[in-house]
Amino acid sequence: MARRRRPLLTPSSIQEEEEETPLIFLFGPRPPNPGTIRCLHFLPRDTPWYLMRWTYTDMSLTKWITKIDKITNISLNTFPGCVYPATYQEEVRSLFYKMQHERWLARWVIMRWRHRMWSKRTQCNVDLIDMEPIADRDAIHLTDTKSKQIYRFHRRDIIQNFMSNICMSDEMLPMPRPPTNPWTNEVLTMGQLIALSQQIAADYTRRGSCPPTLFAAFWAARFNITRFNEENSAVLAQHATMEYFKDLTPENTDVVYDTMLQLLDDAHDPAEDYSPVAIRRWLTIKPLTPHHRSWLRLVRDYTLYINLHVQIRPHWFSTEWIHRDVRALFNATTFPNPRPERLRLATAPLHQQQQQQQQQPQTTSQFITSLVLGPTYTPSVTRNAVQPEPVPLLDLSGSEVDHLTITALLELLQGSVFRL
Repeated sequence: MARRRRPLLTPSSIQEEEEETPLIFLFGPRPPNPGTIRCLHFLPRDTPWYLMRWTYTDMSLTKWITKIDKITNISLNTFPGCVYPATYQEEVRSLFYKMQHERWLARWVIMRWRHRMWSKRTQCNVDLIDMEPIADRDAIHLTDTKSKQIYRFHRRDIIQNFMSNICMSDEMLPMPRPPTNPWTNEVLTMGQLIALSQQIAADYTRRGSCPPTLFAAFWAARFNITRFNEENSAVLAQHATMEYFKDLTPENTDVVYDTMLQLLDDAHDPAEDYSPVAIRRWLTIKPLTPHHRSWLRLVRDYTLYINLHVQIRPHWFSTEWIHRDVRALFNATTFPNPRPERLRLATAPLHQQQQQQQQQPQTTSQFITSLVLGPTYTPSVTRNAVQPEPVPLLDLSGSEVDHLTITALLELLQGSVFRL
């Protein structure tokens, strides 16, 4: 009886067998090592042995692909005893793809089960501004696999937080930073950024509007904050300048004041006069008037025109048109009188001085005199008119008090008023 011969193998297959470990049933219930994958089930009994040997060991994805690519064309092996079919590489590749599809389905089932369990105890179910429950149509979900929780935010809160981070600036210098979780203030991962961006875009589409330009630019930069800052530096600088002059605050009052003086120096008529003190006082008036808003917009547009060369106003094609807008706004604005009360009284007409003197409070000596002897002072304007005889508050005409007593009484009253 003839002896059964062992099938001949190629040199590459012999080297692969030397690197492999024992059969799969020797693994036991132990999970695969980190970074390696394993077939999720046993192959059928009728599986060819040259495919079964690929499931003997746990290998990484890189090793799987490298070993599949190293398989030579079996059709070129013409020596007797070659047992590998011509479709050996395609069969191994099909086995690998089938195993990856099963692993993807298993991971999808596990993630759906986790998401269902985490959805039963969501965090932050209220509006961060109104502290009211969030309706389902306004809810945006954020999954955090690290803390194993799902956060439920209002679309307004998540959009404002998203835009405030990527559009952050220090005065007029853009300094964007990565978006964060509004509840924990942690930086979002790439998966969370993609999920939130998709939900925000779907919300804008549902409401029939377009997302902000900088949001689309951040998405186009593949959520890389460095690339986003480099590719959109001009747009970020323009946004930072417009946000800086959005309102008149103590932080930007000096900048607005200096810009106004520069514009007035360049555009003002030399025949007319304006006071820097009056402009400074006018900027501190509260609440703000429509003229304050107009000057704030003018300063903002001029800053963009000079620093970034952005022509906000279409008719600003020369400096003469800028000066015309400055003069028109200056003539329409009423600034307070910078002169103090004493200086205005000295330069006022005589009848205005007399009226203001009547409205001024009495001094200490006038108060004591009117208290003891009655109102004896008559203004010059009404001195010629017929006045009724004054009645003193303290009548000493019929008493026997001498002059020394009256003098002592006046000194006592004057000392009492000074102590008060």
